[in-house]
Amino acid sequence: MKKLLFIIGSIGSLNVANTIVHNLKNKKKFKKILITSLDQELIHKKFFSKIIYEKNKISKSKILKYLYDFQSKAIFVGSSGYYFLERDFLIEAKKNQIFTFCMLDSWAHPIERFKIFKNNKDIILPDYLGVPFFETKKTFLKLINNKNISVVGLPHLQEAAKRLYNYKKNIKNEIFILYISSPDKNPKPTKLSKHSISYNQQKIFDIFLSYLYEFANTKQIQLKIGIKNHPLENDSKNKLSITKESFKSKNIKIFNEKIKNKSLLLYKYNVVFGISSTMLLESIYCQIPTFSLQIGSGFDKRDNYFKNIPNLIVIRKINELKKYSKFITNKNKNKTKINKNIFKENLNFINFCNNIYEKS
Repeated sequence: MKKLLFIIGSIGSLNVANTIVHNLKNKKKFKKILITSLDQELIHKKFFSKIIYEKNKISKSKILKYLYDFQSKAIFVGSSGYYFLERDFLIEAKKNQIFTFCMLDSWAHPIERFKIFKNNKDIILPDYLGVPFFETKKTFLKLINNKNISVVGLPHLQEAAKRLYNYKKNIKNEIFILYISSPDKNPKPTKLSKHSISYNQQKIFDIFLSYLYEFANTKQIQLKIGIKNHPLENDSKNKLSITKESFKSKNIKIFNEKIKNKSLLLYKYNVVFGISSTMLLESIYCQIPTFSLQIGSGFDKRDNYFKNIPNLIVIRKINELKKYSKFITNKNKNKTKINKNIFKENLNFINFCNNIYEKS
């Protein structure tokens, strides 16, 4: 029986792993084992034959024991760049001549995801790497000659859009606005480049709520604003706060969004706001009006990966939203048909998955 270990430390990488497992669901005698530092409630247990929950940082001997016990010929590691678990498994697997696979869940910070953290200049890449775009591939090829870098797109976002396409419309006379949070402080074991964006999310969020408060009062409309916290915001210190009394209005209801199924989550809302979350991409794939609130000087950086995304509306000054008020007031009319190009086969991704299976 073939076996494949998935080493996952982030939601983005988990979404990629789920999509790969789904693509390989018809392969016989194929055991998929997940080793993850994520919370149990985030895992779709039906996708994996066995699930092992671990800490973010474990010993070298424990990693080697896992590799030996499962007799792994290949492993898939996540690419978040946040977590030691993925990096340490990648290092030990390569030392022991085990095939290593990885696929980026986003194009942002591609090099930083693979830096060896004790020496911020060196990087370690898997044997086979899937990247979203040709531009991402070129970025890697400037640093390292690796023929096994494949352009596979973002199939996990494509799958999310497909699922949304199947939902029936449920027109309601309500306006739902989703804000997707990005944590100000990430527990990253490596520093991002000096060219990376920086911002105070709480300040931007307060400006955004002030605008919506005035907008709702002027138009005399009811707005329901859902806040989707990032998985890294696991305590009250990192979560967004709603402190100003002026935000408490009869025309605005603000709540923490608890829906975990992203297809159901996105289908609920008329318009989506955020700053730099990859969920903004999922919203775009689902053809929901999507905004990036890039308010402040911290976005004038070379590595601002969210400034030139097709169909992403970038807001640099809050009053620019006046031009787009129709997206807020149109209610469910914003839920347009999904572009049927998402149903085309992604042959590069299929080939990438088949290669994983063959090497396992």
